[in-house]
Amino acid sequence: MDGKRKASLLLILLMSSLFLGKSMALKVICGDTAGCFLPLPYLFDRAALMSGHIHFLSSELFKEFGMKYPQNSKSFYMQCHTFSIASPTVKTEALKLSYKEFINLLIHLLHSWNEPLKQLIKEAHRLAKAPQSIVTKVENIRRRTLQLLEGLKIIGRQVNLEITNNRKHAVWSGLPFLRSSDEKLQQIAFHNLVYCLLKDAHRIHTYLNVMKCRITSGDHC
Repeated sequence: MDGKRKASLLLILLMSSLFLGKSMALKVICGDTAGCFLPLPYLFDRAALMSGHIHFLSSELFKEFGMKYPQNSKSFYMQCHTFSIASPTVKTEALKLSYKEFINLLIHLLHSWNEPLKQLIKEAHRLAKAPQSIVTKVENIRRRTLQLLEGLKIIGRQVNLEITNNRKHAVWSGLPFLRSSDEKLQQIAFHNLVYCLLKDAHRIHTYLNVMKCRITSGDHC
């Protein structure tokens, strides 16, 4: 095995231990001719589980924030920054996508949340009387989102998807609102962003469940 291949295998093992846990990392299958790979059913199963946890945390965050900082119906709601990312709206459309198209879409979505989540953590500390539980939930969501992203990159390599560091992402322009000195405007911006996070967490979890079903049940999804 040459140096480049060893380095690639080491990276896969490192990422798999992060994404799947040590027990799952031991399931790496190697062959002299085919190289090394991680079984896709295991990868999709773990990805679906992790996305489900992210969706649960996002839902709990949205509920807690709504109870702590209730918004009235006249509040100004901004459009989600990921609205421009084209994605299937019904199951029949989703089933037509290839694995590569699915992974590309999910990586695109997750990359688009990198900066918003980072800023959400910083600005959560500035919210008036913000409970530590809100800050902790945002931190957990960001950490697990990054882990899921690395896991999807592993799956991407498995299906021969070219993974680059310069991935495109949806532009987020909500930072000035999140940093507003107007307490009410800041709360509305926070509420909007958490709402959009919940929508995308649900979208990602749904797509991963569709992919998991396809790889385990084929045409019976």
